Amino acid sequence: MNAMKAAVIEHRGDRGELKEIAIPQPSPQEILVRVTAAGVNPIDWKIRDRGERAMPFVLGQDFAGVVSAAGHDVLKYREGERIFGIARRGAFAEYTVVPQTIPRNRLRRFPMTSVTPMPPPFPRPA
Repeated sequence: MNAMKAAVIEHRGDRGELKEIAIPQPSPQEILVRVTAAGVNPIDWKIRDRGERAMPFVLGQDFAGVVSAAGHDVLKYREGERIFGIARRGAFAEYTVVPQTIPRNRLRRFPMTSVTPMPPPFPRPA
């Protein structure tokens, strides 16, 4: 399998289009992740509209997924391990590549976008 589906932005301000593109290959210090979930945040459409990235590019940053492969210098993560974080090279795709420096203890901290949809930790008044 050499291709994947991804939301690709080809022109500044585009809504994006689902296209088949090559699966990214991790460098020796990177991890290839099979994306199982991706979040949409205001920064995603701001990046799309600003045009600061070279076109075309895959939209999206927040992801959760499973390590599919790791570069030969990666010691911290193994194939099949579940991870989540921020993918600077696009998360609205079947696969993304992230650096091995993604924090292992990431699950101990929750960014605002993670806790917003969570129910309150206390009972609601009747």
